[in-house]
Amino acid sequence: MSSSPTTTRSSTAGARSRGANDGTFVVELTALFFLLFHFGDMINCFADRELDAVYKTSLSEAVYGLGTRNVVAQMAITVVAAVVLAGHVAWQTGRPEIVGLVVFGLALGAQYSVGPLRLKARGLWQVLCLWAVIFVGPMLLVVRTVGDAVAWPVVALVGAYGALQQGIILVNTAEDLPEDRAANLRTSAVALGLRGCLRLATSMVGIFGAAVVVLFAWMARRGGRDVALAVLPLCIAWGWVTWEIARIGSRVKGADEAAAIKAMRPRARRMPLWITATAWTSLWAAAWVGHAWSRP
Repeated sequence: MSSSPTTTRSSTAGARSRGANDGTFVVELTALFFLLFHFGDMINCFADRELDAVYKTSLSEAVYGLGTRNVVAQMAITVVAAVVLAGHVAWQTGRPEIVGLVVFGLALGAQYSVGPLRLKARGLWQVLCLWAVIFVGPMLLVVRTVGDAVAWPVVALVGAYGALQQGIILVNTAEDLPEDRAANLRTSAVALGLRGCLRLATSMVGIFGAAVVVLFAWMARRGGRDVALAVLPLCIAWGWVTWEIARIGSRVKGADEAAAIKAMRPRARRMPLWITATAWTSLWAAAWVGHAWSRP
């Protein structure tokens, strides 16, 4: 008896999905992520090459050293390579929406740095754009690629984790306020002011960090895992980072802008450590929870 076209298509998609999930496409997915972030870095450096000539000379020198035509060509090659890789991963998994996610991510990443939107210079849109481009988009891409479904707890976890990390990044945005204002860039720090930006950073880290802890604890309990072992390292890292950022806010309170920025910079240099601490402890929680995190 011959099989129907629908059955054949379903079997083919299932075979592709099983083939994708056995790890054969890990190299391609890793390369795809490299290309996406590489494109975002390149177009940001290219767009800011004149500004960086004053404040971040190494980035500007890299663009002019390579040549603007060369950089544009590299960006074009990167876009083509990313879309081709996305197409192959989509074919392997039987999920064509992966190509759409990649194309949208490339477009949004470009509009962070260049016109017509140039979201980095549009106040709080900068925060939302970075939240989507750096955290939510890539994490949902992985979930859609390797998971069976995008369950609501995963969407909530991805959104909360991205907001936690973006709150940490806001400290760096606040530190760059004088340079951004001088360059006529209306970043979130320029729009909110130094203290407003630090208050937003503290609130995002505190509220969304708590949400990440609660979600992981709920998933651990639901999966029959030890809740304390799953979330205790994350609780320690999140509490430390929240305290550090709150301390920065208290140190700059009442000081003029120049003195406040000078006072915050030594502590703000720990931002990479804050991101790393919350990232690794979140990974620990996800690994401890196991597959229970992905069930609807």
